[in-house]
Amino acid sequence: MGKAMLKESSTEKAAAALVIIRPILVSGSRNQELYQLAAELGRKAEDETFANLAQQNADRLTELNKEYDEALAAVIGTREGFDVRLRLAELAIETGRFEMAGKVTDSLLRSDPEKGELVVAVRQRLFEPVPELFSTKTSTSPAAPEQAAAAPGGIPTPTPETTPTPETTPTPETTPTPETTPTPETTPTPETTPTPEATPTPETAPDSAPDAEKTPASGETADPGAAVPESGGGDQ
Repeated sequence: MGKAMLKESSTEKAAAALVIIRPILVSGSRNQELYQLAAELGRKAEDETFANLAQQNADRLTELNKEYDEALAAVIGTREGFDVRLRLAELAIETGRFEMAGKVTDSLLRSDPEKGELVVAVRQRLFEPVPELFSTKTSTSPAAPEQAAAAPGGIPTPTPETTPTPETTPTPETTPTPETTPTPETTPTPETTPTPEATPTPETAPDSAPDAEKTPASGETADPGAAVPESGGGDQ
């Protein structure tokens, strides 16, 4: 398929094909054939910088695959040796054989528990992003969303959409409760001053009668004993 693509591709079609392939490479692919195809498409698209970088990855992967095959053969032949098996696990990771790397490290943890720290350091790489051996990002790289870290196997793991954090609703300021105006103390109603008892009006004193005796009223008999005044004058 790759050869057919190269045979039929014009400069424009090669450039369009690279737009599809580049994100796969940047995600950490360990596919040597894919890098070789990318290098040739880069030359066809007249992008020599990218083509050279892709070719470096293809060449290095060819070397690593050869080392892996040799290490695997050594382990199968002896089934012993901590160092050679640990190196096999490292090469398995470098060439994208993540399942094999997991099996080898599990075996080492059981057989050489005293060297567990070294094994765990290699095993940890199974859970980390796998970068390109030689970065193929160049100034001609098409603008694209940032690629997610590659999962084991070189398959890009899509980045989940981040749910925007809802804005925190500001807590309304508490209106201070107005201080209660103290109720004025009720002024005790003054006791009603008792109305003073009316001073009795003194009885009107009877007019003082003149010393002269009252003239008897008509019909009243004069006291016969009353002295009759003497006639004025003496004997003549």
